[in-house]
Amino acid sequence: MTTQKEIASNLDVAAGRACHIDRDPATRKQCWFLAKLLADHNADATAVGCGCLNTQAVLTKKSASKYISEILDGVGLGAVLVSA
Repeated sequence: MTTQKEIASNLDVAAGRACHIDRDPATRKQCWFLAKLLADHNADATAVGCGCLNTQAVLTKKSASKYISEILDGVGLGAVLVSA
């Protein structure tokens, strides 16, 4: 099982890529909270397309907020994680 710290690290790298292409990167708080939600569902950063093998992944504030909302509301990504 992947730890919250490992997930947050992958998400943070993807957020850093957003900065390099002049997009608004996800904050560290967003990365950490999203990592916690993913870890609680026994998922990892690949669930949001930001796995360590995806070197093109970008995590913006907007996309992080979307993933967090979906998980908390149990829709979209959240519904997928709950059914897994």
